[in-house]
Amino acid sequence: MTNEQLQGVVSSIHFSADPACLPALVENLGVRLAACLKSQVGLLSTSLETSADGRWLIQRSRWVSADAAQAALEGDSCSARLLGEAIWRYGAKAVRFEAQEGA
Repeated sequence: MTNEQLQGVVSSIHFSADPACLPALVENLGVRLAACLKSQVGLLSTSLETSADGRWLIQRSRWVSADAAQAALEGDSCSARLLGEAIWRYGAKAVRFEAQEGA
């Protein structure tokens, strides 16, 4: 991992869902969200995983700045639309955001 990849802001989006709904979140929404985020300016890396207990889909991204992370999720961006879809189509019970400087 380069120094550039170690710097920046790490954001994560946690989707809580019934374990029966999680495969649809991963296969449909998660893949589309990752592709959408990859098109955003300032993205250094992104990953998608399921929590150990199988109740959360976690999408993590590393951004060049907090402004880049915020811009990717606001307004009418594709990622903002997909977050809404997580709730109404896939039954996500909660969506939690976290961000931290570097790591």
